[in-house]
Amino acid sequence: MIKRNTVQKIKIMEYLKSTKSHPTAEEVYVEVSKEIPTISLSTVYRNLNSMAEDGDILKFEVGNEAHFDADIGFHHHIYCKVCKRVFDLYDKEIANYIKENASIPNFKIETTNLIFIGKCITCIPVEKVAAANSESNEIEDETPVKATTDNKNRVKKEKAVKNTTAKRSQPKKQN
Repeated sequence: MIKRNTVQKIKIMEYLKSTKSHPTAEEVYVEVSKEIPTISLSTVYRNLNSMAEDGDILKFEVGNEAHFDADIGFHHHIYCKVCKRVFDLYDKEIANYIKENASIPNFKIETTNLIFIGKCITCIPVEKVAAANSESNEIEDETPVKATTDNKNRVKKEKAVKNTTAKRSQPKKQN
């Protein structure tokens, strides 16, 4: 069967290539409908699934939602269960370790597709940021420094509120 390269499919691919957010079909629909107002959500779903089946894009499920990625090169994903963002992880050592050490009877592993689930640097407490940074692999995100600063500011505000509350709750000295 010959696959047509429709305007809808081209715009969907252009959007996927322009973002690193690993959008859901609904998010793709919102963005693509800005350029093609007549496109339907079912058309977006149909095209995304077709493109994934053809190997043009990646489709993976995390957080009970399908996410899509135009980067079909070797990489894994990290999912923050708090903010629901997905990050790319480029680390061949993990996949090589699994391929070399996994023992599955009657099966030969050719490739891996891992999704790590946890909390991103923005969502973990500041005290753990340094530890997470020192142990982190190559996570592609454009805002880790800002995220750390935001967390530090949040913690400072929380401490200030606690100190103010603690001072108010202390009994006054009587003369």
